Order: sequence, then C-alpha cells, then structure tokens
Amino acid sequence: MNHSSIDFKALESFYIQLSPEGSSSPSFVMPAADMLRPDTAREALLFTGRIYKSLGYELAASLIGTTLFRLCAGMMVIMARNGVALDLSLENLELQINDLGEYAGFGFRIREVITTSLPADLESRDSFVREALTKLFEHTITPAVQGIAAAGNVKPGIIWNQAGSLMISFSSSLTNKESDDEALARFRQYQSVLTEQLSGELFGSRRNPFEHKPRYIDSPYQQGSKIIIRSGCCMFYCRENGDKCYNCPKLTDEQREERRLKITSAS
Repeated sequence: MNHSSIDFKALESFYIQLSPEGSSSPSFVMPAADMLRPDTAREALLFTGRIYKSLGYELAASLIGTTLFRLCAGMMVIMARNGVALDLSLENLELQINDLGEYAGFGFRIREVITTSLPADLESRDSFVREALTKLFEHTITPAVQGIAAAGNVKPGIIWNQAGSLMISFSSSLTNKESDDEALARFRQYQSVLTEQLSGELFGSRRNPFEHKPRYIDSPYQQGSKIIIRSGCCMFYCRENGDKCYNCPKLTDEQREERRLKITSAS
C-alpha cells in the first residue's frame, strides 16, 4: 500500500502525533530505542520535568509512558481505516518532544513507513490483529514503558494503571468524530481484541490494564455531561503548586466535592 493514502494528519485530532514527517521543529529528539537505556531515557525525563517544573520523575515518566499508548491507538485506527498494520518497532521510531511553554507536546516520527495488509476474512483478520498488537506491546510499548520507569526509578504501574480509562476515552472521542461507520465498527472489534484477548503477562502484570470497567461522575465544567474517573492517577500533581485532577481516582468523595465547589464558583 502506498503510505500516502494513510491520513496521518487526521490522527492529530485525537492527540496522536505519529507520522513519517514528525514535528517540523522538535525541541527534543531521541531514538525510541534509547528508552531502553537508562542514562539516555533519563534525559527525556529531565527535559520534560523542566517544562512542568516537576518534583521528581513521576510526572515525566507518566507523560512519556502514556504517550506510548497512543502508538497502540494510532495503529488500531490505521488498521480500521486503511486495512494495514504499521511497523512500529523501536528501531523505526524517533521520540519527539515540543516545549510549548507550560506544557509539552509528545509524538513519534516514523523513520520508514512499512505496512502489512490485514487479511480479508473476519476470522483471519482478528487473529492477525491479535498478533500485531501482541508484537507491538512485546517489542515496543512494554519494554519502553519499563525502560522509562527504570530511568525515573518509578514503578511501571503508575503508567499502566492509566491505560484502561485512556483507551475508553479515546474510543469515545473516535465515536464522536469518525464519519465511516464501518471503520468505527472495525476499530471497536480491534478494541475488544485488545481488552479481551491479550494476557497480563504481555504487560508485565497479572492482569490486562486495558480491561477496565469505567465509572463516571457529573462534570463540573459542563452542566449535564459526565466525565470518566481515571483508572490511574496521571501524576500531574507532582509539580510545583500541583493539584490532583477532579477525576483523579486518589481523591476521596469529600476532596472531590471541595474541588467541584471551587471549579463551579470560579466559572
């Protein structure tokens, strides 16, 4: 398949920065394979930490670690829309970080777009998707998560614990924005492969972190809407003058009510 038919630009609406062009002027660049090397991986953590004025490595590890999950989401969207799987091996990727002032933008440049077509029949396709996702986690995402965690001397669980709600939120966003009903149906099928057919061992865990039963609460930002309680803390409070998010699972009911009153009174 000619990779020009893959609309990498469209992934940006889901906060997925993944393309052969990459960022036009990244502030920090590192071969993705260097995430397996503690000294070089720590440079990415330090760079990120300076932007957010982090206290320790937890927030930077969380941000870079969960960026790796977008590789999975991006792969699933491209499989659903274009019927191909990408080579997202660490050797074929470059981590890019953009300093946006108080925040950072994270993404990956694909060094060479190499694709493999999915089988036409449904049963073979599901088996192919399962193997493609297994390979993606076994050789790219899981070792990179472990490498980033080791570089920051934090537990990989602070990254993996966020996987469940992040994928659910991504799927909801795709549902609202995807105009191709057939592509959306295929994505949901691939999502069920991810959540139901991959064992915890693939993630270095006793359970599959993407298998998650969501809980929702009333949003203080938009009357009548709901927001998901995160499956794991994003560690955004681990910075100067930091605070936990309103939908942080670490908040007690009393603390969340206090936050709600502050938010609504300020609006």
